[in-house]
Amino acid sequence: MDMRNWFLAFHMLGVIVYAGSLLTLSRLLAFTVAQPAETRERLIPFVRRSYFFVTLPSLIVLLIFGLLLIFKVGEPGGGILDYLKPYADEAHTIRTPWYSTFHAKLVLFASLVAIDISMGRSIGKLSRGVTTLSPRRFKMLHGLMALIILLIVILMEAGPLKGPTIDAYFPKHHAAQTAQQPGQP
Repeated sequence: MDMRNWFLAFHMLGVIVYAGSLLTLSRLLAFTVAQPAETRERLIPFVRRSYFFVTLPSLIVLLIFGLLLIFKVGEPGGGILDYLKPYADEAHTIRTPWYSTFHAKLVLFASLVAIDISMGRSIGKLSRGVTTLSPRRFKMLHGLMALIILLIVILMEAGPLKGPTIDAYFPKHHAAQTAQQPGQP
């Protein structure tokens, strides 16, 4: 198993834990806000621990291994430049499929992080005793996050990995890489 597969495995593990913890945390916040004061006071430490010991570490794992994948650490090649090329050829006639799906996933991921920050601020407000938070808000965030996660999964599965091989999009780049590897038939 090469380094890219290890990076991808840990990145996907981070994605799964992060998505699950965000969805769980939103429902937990909705439940906590709807409780009477004495029950809420007992639940707030659990919510804080869930956020700081599950959600944030999984985000860090997701980011570290995602960046290692984007910059192609341990691999020859263009790294992030391959993801940012809108065209695969010099004549600008062949569009690269990664260009649009990569940017769409980044925008969706940024919106998930924005929701995460919003929930972190809400946890801080709960810890300080603010009781004006609405359970409905967290339920709506839950649905919005589920939709965003679903769209990211669709983009991941419908992306270029299921299409033609890299040779069709980067023939010069792939030919140069295979020519540089001695001992290959």
